[in-house]
Amino acid sequence: MCHGEDGQGAEALGIPSIAGLGEAATLAALKSYRAMPPVGIAYPDAMRIALKPMTDADLAAVSAYVGTLK
Repeated sequence: MCHGEDGQGAEALGIPSIAGLGEAATLAALKSYRAMPPVGIAYPDAMRIALKPMTDADLAAVSAYVGTLK
């Protein structure tokens, strides 16, 4: 939702583009965000909160989808 259907993000809001990131890089980033402690900054905390309930299989599926974005 935050990064948009095309993965282009919203740079003006501090939400980076994820299009072209690739499956492996996306999976590593998602696992990192999921494992991080709260930091009190909206963007990383929103990612952490969204990813916390997701399984490794969920993260792999999201990464596979993001890997298709150009």
